Amino acid sequence: MTYRGVNKEYFLDSAVRQVMNPDSPKIQGKEPSLIPSYWRKFKGDYDRLMEEEQIFRSIYASEILYNGINLKELAKKNVKRLGRHSISDLEDDTDPVSQEYYRRWIKKMYGESEAALLAQHYGFKTRYLDITFDLSVALFFAAYQYIEKENGKSTYKLNINDEAAVYCFMFGHDILREDEYLETNLFSHAFPERPKRQKCTGYAVGYEERNNAAQHIIYRLKFKKDFNTSGLPRAEELFPSRNEDKFYDLLLRYKEKNKNKYDFVDSIIEYEF
Repeated sequence: MTYRGVNKEYFLDSAVRQVMNPDSPKIQGKEPSLIPSYWRKFKGDYDRLMEEEQIFRSIYASEILYNGINLKELAKKNVKRLGRHSISDLEDDTDPVSQEYYRRWIKKMYGESEAALLAQHYGFKTRYLDITFDLSVALFFAAYQYIEKENGKSTYKLNINDEAAVYCFMFGHDILREDEYLETNLFSHAFPERPKRQKCTGYAVGYEERNNAAQHIIYRLKFKKDFNTSGLPRAEELFPSRNEDKFYDLLLRYKEKNKNKYDFVDSIIEYEF
C-alpha cells in the first residue's frame, strides 16, 4: 500500500470526460484530482503527444551529473592515451576517472525513470505523482501547508483543515518499490537524501490517462479536529539541509550560478525551516 497526503483536495470538473475514470471512487459525486504536475497545464488533446523535458538527462544537467570531473581535461588525456576511441571503450578502462565518467554517462542515457523521479522530488514538474510508502509522511503533507516566503524560499506550516486528506492506494506492480531507483543511482557521487527520508517513489502516467491514480484509491483518510501531530516527522527530517543532502546542495549551487541564464532553475525550490 502507498499513500499521498494533500493539504487541500481538488476534484475534476465533470465536463472533462476524457480524464475521468468510471471505476474511480467518487466523493459526493466528484472524482479526486490526482493529475501529475506536468499534465495540469495542458487542456487540449493536441498536447497528448508531449512529454516533459528530462532535465537531468539533458545537456543542461551536465554540470551536476559530471560534478568533480573535468570533462575537457579528461577528453584530452584520453585522446593521448587511447587515440581514437568510443565512450564504450571506457567501461573497463584502467583509469578510475574514465570509468566513473562512463558509469554516469550510461546512467544518463538509460536512466529515464530514475532521472524523472529525482526531478519530481526536487521541484520539477513531471508526469510522476509523488507517493510514499510511509503513512506518517503522507500525514505530514496533509497536515502541513506548503508556503512560499517573501524571501523566495519555501516552508511548511501546520494547517489542519477540513479540505486535507490522505489517499491510500493499491497500485499492484505499476510503481517502483521503495528506494529501487536509488540503488544504482544516477547521482551516487552526490546522493539524494530527500527521497530516502520521505520513503517515496512515483506513479507515472501519460496524458490520456493522467488521472489514472484515482482508480487505485482504496481508502481516504480525513482529520479529526483534535488530531495529535506530535508523532509526525518534522519538516527538517523530510527535507534535509544542503549539508545533509549533497544532491540538494549541488542543485542550489547550480541555481545560484545560473539564476539569470536558464529559466528552469526557478523550479529548484530552496527550503527554510
